[in-house]
Amino acid sequence: HAVASFSPNIIISINSVGSISSEIKPGEIGLASDIIDFTEYAWSFHDIITYHSDRTSTFDPNAIDIFSKVLKEIQGREAKKLVVAQCKGPQFESPAEINALEILGAEVVNMTLGPESRLISELSIPHVSMLCSSNWAAGKNPKGPKIKINHEEVQSISNSMEKMILECINYLITNYQV
Repeated sequence: HAVASFSPNIIISINSVGSISSEIKPGEIGLASDIIDFTEYAWSFHDIITYHSDRTSTFDPNAIDIFSKVLKEIQGREAKKLVVAQCKGPQFESPAEINALEILGAEVVNMTLGPESRLISELSIPHVSMLCSSNWAAGKNPKGPKIKINHEEVQSISNSMEKMILECINYLITNYQV
């Protein structure tokens, strides 16, 4: 509710993700088109009276189009619109979990977007999620399926993306219309 109290035109999520698909490599930014949420808790602002928010189009198509334009300039190719799988952290997923998520249609995996997107959908505020790939998901590294995920490397890749993220946000602020 804190964000809603400012009456924003849009909410931007910046999410670090592990790449399942070779369509988005570590160091690149994609955009969430949909989400598979495997968190156990039923996140809601409405704990007493049930509220059923529509999640058919969880992420704002207008903002996705705007981000796509700037990402094409920055990255030199169309930004991928991706399905995110939300899993519980803080541990990284196992290769078997990643393979199962891929069968279900997930292209990237993260630990936070599920509850965020559920709560934002209850506020009816447009939402867009920048998916910042900071590592290959377990078992998906092109150098070999046994390559371990190193948290320091993940952090380093995340930090290297800061300039791109800021460019995208500035572009959206300038070009987004409600």
